[in-house]
Amino acid sequence: MIRLVANGDESRWQAVSARVRGGSIRGTPDLDQLPSDSYDAVLLNNPTPRETESIGQSLAQGKHVLIASPVELSPAGLESFTSTAKRAGVQFAVVNFDRYLPSRQLLRQQLDAGKLGRVGLIRMYRWETDQANSSAHQSTLSARLVLDLDLALWIMGLAPHVVFATEARLPQDTGHGRTIQVHLGFPNGPMAMIAYSSALPAGDDYRSLSVVGSSGAAYSDDHQNMQLIYRGDRPQAVRAEEGIRQLVNLTQDFIEAIQTQRDLSPSLTEWSRLNKVTHAVEESLASRRAISLEGS
Repeated sequence: MIRLVANGDESRWQAVSARVRGGSIRGTPDLDQLPSDSYDAVLLNNPTPRETESIGQSLAQGKHVLIASPVELSPAGLESFTSTAKRAGVQFAVVNFDRYLPSRQLLRQQLDAGKLGRVGLIRMYRWETDQANSSAHQSTLSARLVLDLDLALWIMGLAPHVVFATEARLPQDTGHGRTIQVHLGFPNGPMAMIAYSSALPAGDDYRSLSVVGSSGAAYSDDHQNMQLIYRGDRPQAVRAEEGIRQLVNLTQDFIEAIQTQRDLSPSLTEWSRLNKVTHAVEESLASRRAISLEGS
C-alpha cells in the first residue's frame, strides 16, 4: 500500500483516495508539518514557490515526488532534483495535469490503438478571464497556454521544427487580457493551431480540442458538454466537469508507477522539450517571425 500526501483541499483528496487502488492519498495545507515516516510519496498539484522549494528535501528523505503543472523549473533546478532522486533511489517526475482529463485520456487510447491513423492537424481553443490566469508559471506566456503547447506535443508525439506566434491586444487598454495564436509545424507536414485568449469577461471559461488523423477524427468541446438545468425562470447551462476523475487518473498512474518501478524520467525530457518550444513562442511573439527549432 503506497501512502501519498498532496497539497490542497483535504476533502477533495479524500474523495480521490476512495477511488484509487493499491494506495491512499490525503491532502494537507502544510506538508512540512507531517512526520516523514507517515507517507511514502508526495504529489504537488500546482505547487506554490514555497512548496516547490521543499522538493529537494522530500527527495533526499527518500520520498517519491510528482509535480503536476503548471510550474516553472529552471534547467539547473530540474537537474538538481533529478540528481537528488537518483541518489535516493526514488521517482521524480513533472507532468501536465491536463493530460489526465478523462477526455484527453480517451483520445490517447484512440491514438495508441491506431483508430485515428497518423495525426495531421490539432486545433485547440482556450478562452478565459484575465483574473483566471494567476499561476506559479513566471514566463511571459500564460501557464495554461504552456500546458496546451504540451498537449499538442504529447498528441503529435514529436517536437515541432518551426514555430510561429502572433498576438492581438486591445490598443486602448492592455489590461483586458491577451489573445495569442500559435502555429506549430512538424516534420513531413502535420501542424497544430492553438488559440488562447484571456480577454473574456468574468464568468466561465471555454475549451475545445480537435484532432484530425489520416483515418479518423476526435474532439472534445465544452459547448457539447453543457447541461441545461431548470430551476424556474430561464434555464441555465452548466458544464459537465471532469475534475475529480482527473485527480483519480493522476493519482492512480503515480501509484502504479511506484509499485511497478516504471521509469518516470522521460517526463523530465518532455518538460525540457516543452521549455524550448515555449521560449520559441516567446521569441516569435517578440520578433514577429517564424522560429526554426534546430535538431527537431
